Amino acid sequence: MQMPLSESWCTPEAPEATTSPQDLFQVAVRPGGLRDLLVLTGQVDLDAAAQLRGQAVELAARARPVEIDWSGAEHVGPSAVQVLLALAAAMTAGGHTLEVRSDNPRVRGFLELAGLASHFPMAEEKGETS
Repeated sequence: MQMPLSESWCTPEAPEATTSPQDLFQVAVRPGGLRDLLVLTGQVDLDAAAQLRGQAVELAARARPVEIDWSGAEHVGPSAVQVLLALAAAMTAGGHTLEVRSDNPRVRGFLELAGLASHFPMAEEKGETS
């Protein structure tokens, strides 16, 4: 027995509203007095890596200590971590530091699981304003 096809079954659905990758993450640099702050929020993954890489190159060129605030990051993916590891290496080679000012338990857990947490130490309270 053949069932008739209903018209609604054949009608294509309207496309869902899409969110651009830039709406899912934010990478910002806040220059400070003694060090700069790199702020990561949202889904910092492959889509964010290019923007993050651009900011990392600028930060490395400034030759100043950098702190990371990823407390608002929902996820920091492997591509973004790779960029941050390269920034940490550049900072160390230049005699400066890359430390985490505001941590995130999810990000820290991922780094610990991957054996990379030691590359992102917590910033000590120095009593200085950034």
